[in-house]
Parts: sequence; C-alpha cells; structure tokens
Amino acid sequence: MPTTGSDHEDDPIPETHYADLANEIVSKANNMQTTLINVSRSSSSSSFNLKNVDSDNDSAIRSKPSCSSGSSSSSLGSAASASAYSLNSQKLKQPKIVESLSDIRSYEQGGSKTIAITDALIYMLAKDNLPLSTTEKPGFVHFMRKAAPMYKVPSRKIVTKLVQSKYEVLSSLVKSKLSNIEYITITADIWTDIINTTSFLGMTAHFLNNSKLDLESITIGVLELADNHTSDHISEWFEKQLNEWGIQKDKVVNVVTDSGSNIKSAVKKTFNTSGVDKHLPCFAHTLNLVTQRSLNDLEDVQNIISKIKGIVTFFKHSVNASDELRKLCDYKLKQSVPTRWNSVYYMIDRFVLCSTHIASVLINSRQGPSMLSAMEIDIAKEINCMLKPFEVATKELRGEQYITGSKVIPLIHYLIKKCEQVNLINPIA
Repeated sequence: MPTTGSDHEDDPIPETHYADLANEIVSKANNMQTTLINVSRSSSSSSFNLKNVDSDNDSAIRSKPSCSSGSSSSSLGSAASASAYSLNSQKLKQPKIVESLSDIRSYEQGGSKTIAITDALIYMLAKDNLPLSTTEKPGFVHFMRKAAPMYKVPSRKIVTKLVQSKYEVLSSLVKSKLSNIEYITITADIWTDIINTTSFLGMTAHFLNNSKLDLESITIGVLELADNHTSDHISEWFEKQLNEWGIQKDKVVNVVTDSGSNIKSAVKKTFNTSGVDKHLPCFAHTLNLVTQRSLNDLEDVQNIISKIKGIVTFFKHSVNASDELRKLCDYKLKQSVPTRWNSVYYMIDRFVLCSTHIASVLINSRQGPSMLSAMEIDIAKEINCMLKPFEVATKELRGEQYITGSKVIPLIHYLIKKCEQVNLINPIA
C-alpha cells in the first residue's frame, strides 16, 4: 500500500506504479522458477564440485595458519559456491516464454525453420534423383516426426509445385549466365534404355566461366525420341533448345556428336548457317567403333568372347551357381554391353581373375556351360593386353574438368606406341 497520512489520503495513486509493481513481481517469480529448476537439476553435480572446492580450501587454510581462518574459509566457500552455481545456471538456462513461442511459430507455414527444411528437402530430391513421392513414404514420415516433430511434411503435389518453382528460378539464373558467355561448345548424343527400349537425345552446353576461370557444363535438355530419329526432327529440337535458353548460334564454336548420319545432318542444318562446318566427331566414340569392329571381325577372338559371355550369363541367371561362386570369391562377374567396347574389357578382366573359382563351380554343375580351356584363357589374357591401352585412352577422354580436345593427337601416338610394344605369344591374339 502507498504511504498513509492525513496529507496524502485523498491523493490518487499513479497507474504506472501498479504496472511497475506487477512487472517486478513477475520478474521475481520467473527468477525464482529458474533458480528452483537449476538447483534441482544440478544438485548432485553442484554438491560434488562444492565438496571438492571446500576440501581443497580447508587443506590450504590448515597448511597456512592465520587468526582469521574462519572468515577466510567462509569467504572462499561462498565464492566457490557462487561460481559453481553460476556455471551450472549458464549450462541449464531455461528458454524464455517469448523464445519458446518464437520457436513454435518458426514451424508454421511460412516460418523460418519450415522454409529452411523445405528448401533442403527439395535440394535432396533433385540432387539424389529421388522420386517426388518420397515425402509420402512411411519411413521418411517416421524419420521427420523424430527429427522435427513440429514440421509438417509437404505432400507430393506440393513438392511437385515447389520443384517446378525452383526450376524456374534456377533456369533464369542459367539463362542470365549463358547470355554473358562469349564462346560455347555443344555436345549431343542419342542413347537407348535397353530395359525399356526407349531412346533419348541429350544436349549439354560447355563453356569457360570468366569470373572463376573454371570449365562448366550444363545439361540444357533431354528429349524422349518417340518419333523417328530423322535429322529434321532432331534439328527442330536443337532450334527449340537454343531459343529457350537464349543461346545465339554465332556463339557456338563446335558441336560434338557421334558420327551418325542423322545427327550429323541435323547439326549441319541447325548450326552451319554461315557456311562454316561446326560439327566435330567425338574421338571417344570413334575409338569405340575401331575397337568394336576389330573384335567383331576376328572370328576366333569373337568365339572366346562369346563363350565368356555365356558363362557370365549362366552365373547371372543361376542363384545356386552365383551363391557357390560368392563363397569362393569376393568379386562379382561383369557382363558386357553391346554399345560399350570397354565393357568387354572389364568382363574379360574379371573372368580371368576368377577363372579358377569359376571352373570349380562349373565342374559340379550338370546344366552349366563348358569352361574355357587353358589355351583359351591365355588368349583372353592376351586380348586384354591389347585392349588395355584403349581402355586407358578412353578413361582419359572422360574428363570434365579439363579440355580433352588437345589430348587427341598425343593419345593417338600413345596407342600406336603401346600396341607396337605388346608382346603376344598366341597367333590368334
């Protein structure tokens, strides 16, 4: 109550006085609650620390007698208690109500944490090529409930819209970057998905980033070739991609493709507007054709490759045979792919490495194919000795962080020199 007296009984009490008094009471109550929580949580650790501190202080005081030992011990003990208490109170500080409410609001729609988690989620789906339905799978939903219980996982429809909006933003940034590039090289290729028997046409732009002086590559389009692979159809798609990304034809220095007649004709129709032939055949693809034709034209070599391929196919289809081989060998057999000659090299290399274990499995298999003879295995080894330099050259041409065009002539001389140095014993090889 305010001061009472005859002179002040009728004076009105200011409203700010009650407000200040209420704030003081709330502040003291919060401080008291924090103190009680901290003391209850750290009572064991505080008592342990205080006992150690007090025992150390007592021993120090006993070793140095003084008339004021009682007061010194009391002051040191109180100082140690205050320091230990303040240290524990800093570690176990209870968040304020305002901070807790702010943290809860950050998980609402449009909140800071919701936006940050959603952006990271969209990045994960795009970077790892995950399906958009990942957010609806039970395992992922369970994980998010444990990791961020207050976060609402977006549905597939919302994720689809967010991915589209992100694509629009990033594509505008890429278009802005391409507009400032002076020289661009285009690569295009057609490949077929063997499982689904579907063909695709891809187009990639390569350029030098002037600000970072780094080579950059951006895939600007992939087309499913549902129609015929005619040069007119491919040329129309080339024109569409150039217009969509704002790439001027005079900035395109070269267009690198394989030696297919349809894609070469499409490049000529689209890019050779000034009479300059901008098509550049891919050296890696040419190397692939040379090796494939050499293997296919030699009947004896092709027979050995066919036998190895048949044995690998048997192990791929037979569960019992593959299990037996797994018990004997830590390596898996590799199958060749018709469009990649180096897959033949890897198939033969792995077969020769596991040939002893393969023979022990096939000898106990009634329905299995016949194992290669010792002479045929020696021929397979010599075949790989001839293919090894081509495999090294192919790997060198896969580089994305360095220019491979300047390596063509040195690699040709390397292949000629290595092939001349190979010492073959068997006349078939």
